[in-house]
Amino acid sequence: MKDMIEQQQNMKVPDELIPYCPECGASMELNRRNHTDWMVEDDKFFKDQKLFHNFLDRNINKKLLILELGCGYMAPQVIKHPFQQMTENRNNAIYDCELKRLQNTACNQRTVSMAAGRY
Repeated sequence: MKDMIEQQQNMKVPDELIPYCPECGASMELNRRNHTDWMVEDDKFFKDQKLFHNFLDRNINKKLLILELGCGYMAPQVIKHPFQQMTENRNNAIYDCELKRLQNTACNQRTVSMAAGRY
């Protein structure tokens, strides 16, 4: 990775620095979600996911502030859209993001924007 960072030009790295899978020969990618391959969802992922859902279930009648800090739109179906949907489905939830405005969401009335200064 360090060599890739140092030798990149125009956001591209030399082909010889790209690691390849020893089994199939495909080029490897960073462990991140994207719109086609998603990410590794191992035992730890599912354990943490269960803890998160248990927390939400235990606190279903309490106020909920969903604070999004810069997830952007690379894969909005991973964080942004589920949190917006959670806000739409829970009357006691507020979704706070750093975007100036949300488009095409039913949770706009309970959304605040740090960038716009609305609190």
